[in-house]
Amino acid sequence: MSEFKVGKINKKIIHSDILNRDVTLSVYLPEDYTNLFKYQLIFCFDGLDFFRFGRIQRIYEQLREEQSIQRAIIVGFHPSGSRSNLTIKAMGKEILPYIDATFPTYKVGNTRLLIGDSLAGSIALMTAMTYPTIFSRVALLSPMYNENIKKKI
Repeated sequence: MSEFKVGKINKKIIHSDILNRDVTLSVYLPEDYTNLFKYQLIFCFDGLDFFRFGRIQRIYEQLREEQSIQRAIIVGFHPSGSRSNLTIKAMGKEILPYIDATFPTYKVGNTRLLIGDSLAGSIALMTAMTYPTIFSRVALLSPMYNENIKKKI
């Protein structure tokens, strides 16, 4: 745990057997982080965009200061669009279990939010639909929509 710094975006590389490659996670622990509390999770598909351009961590800290949002850990990663089915599986079977084992998180679906834009938004939606009991909140920004998505919805 000491490898993660509070108030910073921490890079962590984990290996995914499902994707057969290393996955880089960007983990933001809030400025008031402590192991004494449990945290909700915000997963950002295309996470670098949310951190760099959306500055999600700054908005989060502002909302925390106003006491307008619950404690949360923000996790970003870049899904592989061409292997979206495997990405969805890795999210439910490897990435989430790693985060839950590493940090004090709530282990219920309504405390986990998946966010994505464009193709990543569609992958976030499909992840929530594949694992509705462990991911029950999703935010989509201009998601890709095609016949494959339509059939699954």
